[in-house]
Amino acid sequence: MEFEKDMYGCPWEVSFSGGTSGYGHRRAIISIADRGSTATRELPLSVGKALERDRRSGRIPGVVDDRFVERIASLLSGCSLDRVRGLVNRRDYTSLEIRRKLLAVGYPKDVVEATIGRSQELGLVDDARYGRVFARSKVLSGWGQRRIEMELQRRGIDPKTVRGWPDEFVDEAGSELERATNVAGRRSFRGRDPYAQCMRFLLGRGFSYGVSSAATRAVVCEEPDC
Repeated sequence: MEFEKDMYGCPWEVSFSGGTSGYGHRRAIISIADRGSTATRELPLSVGKALERDRRSGRIPGVVDDRFVERIASLLSGCSLDRVRGLVNRRDYTSLEIRRKLLAVGYPKDVVEATIGRSQELGLVDDARYGRVFARSKVLSGWGQRRIEMELQRRGIDPKTVRGWPDEFVDEAGSELERATNVAGRRSFRGRDPYAQCMRFLLGRGFSYGVSSAATRAVVCEEPDC
């Protein structure tokens, strides 16, 4: 975050309000009184609160100077990494998900990228680990290959980069057709068109049309040529 040299020596204060970027998150607003006008800078809420505490304690002055600028840079770096730690303590995230989370609460892009890099160095964020764990868990949950790949891509992971995908994962849980048949066999399809119900269910799970059709015939149809 940059501050022009002519701002140095000008008094500043922090206020708190809703965000201006459309995400709906609260922001901290630094207001700098500069020669009869007021310049503003927007910060993440946690950074603004820490900055205000520092001013009240006398750690930094109430005017813009090098200590003020350096402290903001330090807080941006530290608070963003703390936020990542808080997130991954609850569940694993991909780097894309972390990037979106940090941008949403107001961290600058350069800070976000640096934080992601540091998080990867510390092992807090690992897309390769996430991809393998996610794919394996969804295979065992009965998801089809297509749906798993779509969800990986939505989370910023190219399925081709997941080591062993899909052969290693399919070998562990049985073939795609075996898995589709097992998943459908645990449900009851009744009504006027159980075939269509079963097909919709399997397609929704992400199995291909061919696999869904074969599994549906095995589960629903009594005649081989159904």
